[in-house]
Amino acid sequence: MTPLTAADDGKRPGVPKKQRAVPAEAHEYHARKALNDAAYASLAYKPYSSTMPVDPECAEPKWAWTRKGN
Repeated sequence: MTPLTAADDGKRPGVPKKQRAVPAEAHEYHARKALNDAAYASLAYKPYSSTMPVDPECAEPKWAWTRKGN
């Protein structure tokens, strides 16, 4: 599977909607990914919404760090 980009945002056919691309504006995520630090290795960066699950039509979901596997 090809990597997702912010333009794809999980809307391509065949790509699960729960697989959203992390936006380029998420500087903390991209810095931690580049360093491969402990937070990046043990946490997942996922979209969230007050109306869980995140609506696929949501243009700008909020993002949060969660334990991997949740």
